[in-house]
Amino acid sequence: MGLSPGAVAELVAPELGGGRAYLVGSLAGGLGNRSSDVDIHVVGETVEQHRGPKLNRLDGVPVDIEHFPASAPAELAQGPGDVPVLRFAAGDVALRLPLGRSEQRRAARWFHATGLDPATPPLYDAAQSARVQAMLARVTFGRLAGLACMASLAEQAGLPEGTHRHLWRQAGRQLLELRCRLAGDVTTGDKWLPVRARRLGLPAAPVDGEAQLHADLAKAGLPGFDPLTLAAVRPARGSGTVSLAGRSWLVNRHDRLLSDAVSTEAPVAEAAGELGAARLLDAVGRAELDLVVEDDALRKVFGAWITEK
Repeated sequence: MGLSPGAVAELVAPELGGGRAYLVGSLAGGLGNRSSDVDIHVVGETVEQHRGPKLNRLDGVPVDIEHFPASAPAELAQGPGDVPVLRFAAGDVALRLPLGRSEQRRAARWFHATGLDPATPPLYDAAQSARVQAMLARVTFGRLAGLACMASLAEQAGLPEGTHRHLWRQAGRQLLELRCRLAGDVTTGDKWLPVRARRLGLPAAPVDGEAQLHADLAKAGLPGFDPLTLAAVRPARGSGTVSLAGRSWLVNRHDRLLSDAVSTEAPVAEAAGELGAARLLDAVGRAELDLVVEDDALRKVFGAWITEK
């Protein structure tokens, strides 16, 4: 993008206030291109709460600067306390997920953060990095299981082959993402996945069904699982009910009124037996139900791999 580290440091200097400046995002992860923004996080003792981002421009390149309290990175890595892990051959996956969406992105950025001053220490020590890596692996493991579940349901429902093939391939991409994260690259952004996989020497063959997914899991040092047992459904977040013309309607999180909504909380295998695979997929698609991978299900299915940290 044509910017020198010195020029960026000069721009950021008035923002430091005694704190430390870190390059974060795709550029810090060794990725990015000429169109990438420069993202800077300033961490300092005098910062009482998160501020920003503040947009600056340097030679036409956007430079976003955010400020964080000095304690924020360690607090995020610590979460609510000790988190047990599933210690697979491929690496550790946290049993619980104490990070929200915005925290997940922030944790990934801080994992790869690079000080603008070469003498600046990393934001995380080895133990904190391991915790963050395991928690971010948990995010991807849940997505992988959820997509595999949707693909299996699509097959059961007799949907067009292209539908379940697409879902299996998306599950395969999440497996590749999981392998990247377990190998130490937690950079966010789906567009960077092929590059990240290549530089780690990971194969990116598409997955076309459950048998191949299980084979690829085994090759990666991860155990196979039944997605219909591991995943569950529950009433969708952000939904509510209203009474209109003497009838009860569901208002989903997209503000759609649904008169024939279903409500259940059960493992997907059980819910599919009750509602049918096609109706269950429809309920998830219409935000009547959420598809989730709960901590208790992970504990039940993968109990032999649990290690208390």
